[in-house]
Amino acid sequence: MSYISVYALMERIGVNNMNVKGGTHLDLNDRIKIQSELEKGSMLKVIAAIINADERTIAKEIKKRRIRTHNNNYLNLTNEMPKNHCKKILRFPYVCNACKKRRSCKNLSFFDYRAKEAQANYERILKETRCGINIDPKTYDEVNDILKDGLRKGQSIMHIKYAHEDDIPCSTSTLYRHISNGIYDVKKIDLRRAVRFKTRKKHLQVNKKVKDKILYTGRTYEDFIRHVSTHFNHTFIIEIDTVEDPNNGNGKTLLTIHFTSIHFMIIRLLDHKNKSEVARQFKWLRKILSDDTYQNMFKTGLTDRGGEFFDVDAYEGIKEDGTRLCKLFFCNAYSSYQKGAIEENHTLLRYVLPKGTYFTDLDQDKCDLIASHINSYYRDSLKKIPYDLFVSLYSKDIADILGIRKIEAKDVKLKPELLIKTK
Repeated sequence: MSYISVYALMERIGVNNMNVKGGTHLDLNDRIKIQSELEKGSMLKVIAAIINADERTIAKEIKKRRIRTHNNNYLNLTNEMPKNHCKKILRFPYVCNACKKRRSCKNLSFFDYRAKEAQANYERILKETRCGINIDPKTYDEVNDILKDGLRKGQSIMHIKYAHEDDIPCSTSTLYRHISNGIYDVKKIDLRRAVRFKTRKKHLQVNKKVKDKILYTGRTYEDFIRHVSTHFNHTFIIEIDTVEDPNNGNGKTLLTIHFTSIHFMIIRLLDHKNKSEVARQFKWLRKILSDDTYQNMFKTGLTDRGGEFFDVDAYEGIKEDGTRLCKLFFCNAYSSYQKGAIEENHTLLRYVLPKGTYFTDLDQDKCDLIASHINSYYRDSLKKIPYDLFVSLYSKDIADILGIRKIEAKDVKLKPELLIKTK
């Protein structure tokens, strides 16, 4: 048949679209059409045009999924040639579906293409290829040990992947899926964030009468939003909070200072939860840093309405000429979500100091150690660790002054056991 007659036939059967589809698998309807056209004796070009697929795709499909029959009984699906086979099955159509000499053929075994058997074979192979994991036993043992060691240290799957980038040959999402499917020794229950959170209680807004209205004048959360949108770079937003032990602030308390854009956290130990202790810490920070550095780092702060933050002059740093280095703003009452970045970072702090832990044995060196491990913890949103970003923005010298150092990724530990070695 000439090319002219082929195209004439294609036009006659209503196939004018020569655009070949890609990226999709053949389905049962496609295979039924292939079988039907083979039984009609259609040419490869015609079948490919009807299916709207490449000719090579159709040829591979027929050869790969043809079956051997004997007296019309199914034998097997194979490409192996029987003895004294017909030479015609070595080229298109590769099967005996439309062979006119089939009844008189001396061969008892024939090759046929059947749509239902071909579809069943396709589905079986597809299922097999998607089962199990695509790594060798040695690599599996290595990844299994890495996961157990990392989770024992309180690391997340993302941090483990970051710390062992060259040793783990799959993505973070694949690791989560393998753990959920029970492929590794670690279980889903071993992952901290894989558990379901309980429903948070909603607090009604209360119109509370503030004793010192002057304190909040120009320092409300609405003022903060206006200030941020018109005056300054988000890099320098600082969120401030305190973390208590079961003594409810009557004993040692942690003052946390969080750089929101880089997730860097400073932890300072307070003897008591009151405004004089908080003021002492900010005066100390201004003293060890120059006024320019202090202003650059703490230019705009946001905190809650706890009484320990009422000494705004200590944070804002009043100069001799009366000007202020920084500006402190307050969230609305019962709206801790307005400083959500630091609340989220407290999750990492609670891995080392779970709720119910007393801070009696804490000292500043231990607080600096905790901060060092938290700031060396890989953050997927940053694609880096906070310590590196802080050093690039400011300097390693400032990090050293603050008592914070870099911990190697493989050594990061966010477990209560972190503080045992310091005793």
